Amino acid sequence: MDFVKDQKARNRRFNKKHFAENAEKYLAFRAASRAGERATENKRRALERLYKDVPQCRRWFEEAWTAYLRFLGLDEQTVVQSRGLPHCLRIGETWEKSQCRWNPHTELCKEYKRALDGLDAGTLALESEYREWRREYLAGRRNPQPCHP
Repeated sequence: MDFVKDQKARNRRFNKKHFAENAEKYLAFRAASRAGERATENKRRALERLYKDVPQCRRWFEEAWTAYLRFLGLDEQTVVQSRGLPHCLRIGETWEKSQCRWNPHTELCKEYKRALDGLDAGTLALESEYREWRREYLAGRRNPQPCHP
């Protein structure tokens, strides 16, 4: 969201849909690297192919791409390896209504696993019982039933 706001402030004609399409093409060109090719050569060649396919993006894409990586705090090589944009450009009211590949549930599971890695063996043995206790006593019922005296 901050990236899109920043780009619109710089260029009121910025179109996030075109940015996403061009970024996907660029990543596809980067993924098709030649054996033994350096990353800088691969990037230059991918940009040339993108500009050949979409000449009108020549004047704005590289700057927008750099800003996108900066706003997400990502290294370009990481994004190239994932072969797609890591975050959505459209956020809905709920995650289900968003068009996003990033799954917050998976991220929470990874965070929970990292927290477990720091526990000693005795405490870790109680983890399954703790999860069961949380599910039974803290989560509550999904469909509450009215109590009748």
